[in-house]
Amino acid sequence: MGKKAAAILVGVFFVLCVGVILVNQGTANASEVRIVRIMGGETVSLDTIRLEPEFLTVSPGTVVIWNNWVRAYEVKIIFEEGKVCADVTDAEIGFKLDEKNCFVTTWIKIGETTSLRFNQKGSFKYIVETPDGRIKSTGTIRVR
Repeated sequence: MGKKAAAILVGVFFVLCVGVILVNQGTANASEVRIVRIMGGETVSLDTIRLEPEFLTVSPGTVVIWNNWVRAYEVKIIFEEGKVCADVTDAEIGFKLDEKNCFVTTWIKIGETTSLRFNQKGSFKYIVETPDGRIKSTGTIRVR
């Protein structure tokens, strides 16, 4: 291989490395990722929502992803812990701060996900509810 071809290969490699670094700067660096499935519709009565798992224990830095598998309803996740929740979490995707609650999602359709990274120790309770507010389920994330 000639010097020109070697220089081109080194240049291409360098550009790819810089591209990977720039792309990864905008992502959340999680020490762990855990998934909570929101179930309902076909697998259980239409009048219930269940969380799998309902109680989740994680380490600081863990990103929790909620995935909606409820066939009959869109769902919303609400953390009611106020400012404390906002101070110990970040990298929220699909959540927004609310005047009354800590974090609230928009309506999550079937197959959609939302996530939040927990950085500090504590216990964080949340509610998953349907648009009419009639069907609810509760879950807890414990960071140890």
